[in-house]
Amino acid sequence: MEATITNTAVITANVVTPITVRETINAEEQSLLTITKSVSPVPVTENGTLTYTFVIQNLGNTAATYTQDTTTGAWGINPGVSTLVISGTV
Repeated sequence: MEATITNTAVITANVVTPITVRETINAEEQSLLTITKSVSPVPVTENGTLTYTFVIQNLGNTAATYTQDTTTGAWGINPGVSTLVISGTV
């Protein structure tokens, strides 16, 4: 579902009539994935168990939750996070 974001500002001064400026942009739904991988143990030993851990994080505007600071009005994003662990014998 696409939406729009509208920013409005009113510029005032003692010698000028207030000026209102407004800009509207389209907000597109999209994922912004980051993936980190770690391996343990280090160093890997022969016939030992090796574990890969992948952390997949979505910083886009789908699969995330949003909160607004009641004092400042600033919006924060809490990304969706998944962890995948794969283990095996080397």
